[in-house]
Amino acid sequence: MFFWPVLVVIAPVLEELLFRGILLGALSQKTGAAIATTIVTLLFVATHFQVLISYLPAVAPIAFVGVVLALFRFRTRAVGPAIVLHSTYNAVLGIAAVMTT
Repeated sequence: MFFWPVLVVIAPVLEELLFRGILLGALSQKTGAAIATTIVTLLFVATHFQVLISYLPAVAPIAFVGVVLALFRFRTRAVGPAIVLHSTYNAVLGIAAVMTT
C-alpha cells in the first residue's frame, strides 16, 4: 500500500510541474501550443516506459491523458487543475487495478 501516495500525490505533482508547468510553458512560447503539446506528450509517454513494456496498448490512453492535461493547462492558465485531474485519473486506475486482482 506504500505506492498510493506516490501514485496519487507525488507522481502527479512532479510530472505536472515538469511537463505541463515548465516544459509546456517554455516550449509553447517558442513553438506554439500544438507543437509544444505534441513534444511534451511524447516525452510524457516515454517516461511511462515501465507500463508500456508490459502493455504496449497503454500508449493510447497515456497519450490521450497527456493531451487532455495540456489542454487543461492552457485553458486554466494554471497547473493546479492538471495536477488534480492527473491525481484523480491515477486514483481511479489504482482502484480498478485493486478491484480486478
